[in-house]
Amino acid sequence: MKAVITDHPFPSLDLAKNILNKNGIEMEALQTKETEIIIEHTRRAGGVIVGMAKIDKKVIDALEQCKIIVRLGVGFDNVDVGAATSRGIMVSNIPDFCTEEVSDHTMALLLIIARKVIQGQKAVREGKWGPMA
Repeated sequence: MKAVITDHPFPSLDLAKNILNKNGIEMEALQTKETEIIIEHTRRAGGVIVGMAKIDKKVIDALEQCKIIVRLGVGFDNVDVGAATSRGIMVSNIPDFCTEEVSDHTMALLLIIARKVIQGQKAVREGKWGPMA
């Protein structure tokens, strides 16, 4: 069986490739959101793993052997779940994808606001130095 990753944010897919290979699944990694390229590479795939690429009815109708589409993220915004369901293709997501990163970023933004970092940076660039009001 073959799994195709359409697009992803990772510097390396070695871990995923090792896990899939150990389970008898060949992995092909693309880095595209182009519909025609996705169709060409996923036509005979048993599984599609998608980041931000759009998996619409046109792509889904071209899938000949697909059993599952996995979204690398929390939502399904870019996958036509209805079209997949009508073809008997399961759609899954990763509900806790990047939750730690999002919470870290949220805390960083709260600290930026609380400590007036943006206003301080602007003041320093303007040659002002001193306490912020």
